[in-house]
Amino acid sequence: MVAAVLATLVGVVPAQAAPPDVTAITSSNATIYPNIRTAKRPGTTTITVVSNTDDVSSLEIRDAADTPVRTFDLSESDTVAWGGRDTAGNLVPAGTYTLVAFNGTEAATVTGTVTVSLQRLVRKTYTVRVLPTSQYWKYVGKCSTLRKPSRRGWAGSYGYYANTRCATQTWDASAVITVHLVRVPRAERYVDARVDTYGGAAKAKPRSRGGIEYWNEPGQKWTAFRYTASNVGWHNGATAGAAGLVDGERYLAWRYMAAYKSQYDVAKFRITVHYDVLSAS
Repeated sequence: MVAAVLATLVGVVPAQAAPPDVTAITSSNATIYPNIRTAKRPGTTTITVVSNTDDVSSLEIRDAADTPVRTFDLSESDTVAWGGRDTAGNLVPAGTYTLVAFNGTEAATVTGTVTVSLQRLVRKTYTVRVLPTSQYWKYVGKCSTLRKPSRRGWAGSYGYYANTRCATQTWDASAVITVHLVRVPRAERYVDARVDTYGGAAKAKPRSRGGIEYWNEPGQKWTAFRYTASNVGWHNGATAGAAGLVDGERYLAWRYMAAYKSQYDVAKFRITVHYDVLSAS
């Protein structure tokens, strides 16, 4: 009787609810970059909760102070996408966030993490001038001459003089070609590139034009051909997407040429590359 009375006074302690039997919480991207959002630096991640039971009801994303910044309903799906924003839609501070699954009020013992970086891409411009006589490779057809310096006498210049030795009008016989390389700075992404030529038609052939084009590494071909006009001055090359022009060792290659009786003097090249780097923040 005493025991029965005491039981009514103390009451019955309810059984504690079990946490969800979660075996893993995975993130498709360990780090996300909401300010960049490229294939290399993704802006979102897909979070998947793997559980032996179907009682997982929600997922909380918690900051380093263990404060929830975002809660997702998992009653219909065990997968959610997160782009680094809190419940109000604001970007969360940079840092590592913990992923916690619940079945009501009980949290799973297995958690996951995802890191948010707030780095940005900053646009830079690289410009350098190169003398034609610093060529990487050259070809001179049997009928032609590559003169150093050009007849204008510019220091470091080349004269691309086709058909000075014979009159054969074939590419192999008349072409004068130089290939050039320049190494560009490291970048997160190369945007575009252009090579300009300072020169003009040789005095002996005042209507002559030369030509310039770039090496496309993925396509293994020359591309973006453009003529250089006969007047003496700067002549802009084509502006081309730099992703295919800068190779894995950061080299940009182009070639300059004259052929078929054209004679052209080149004093220098001007290379301009726009590229993006990661900010420090």
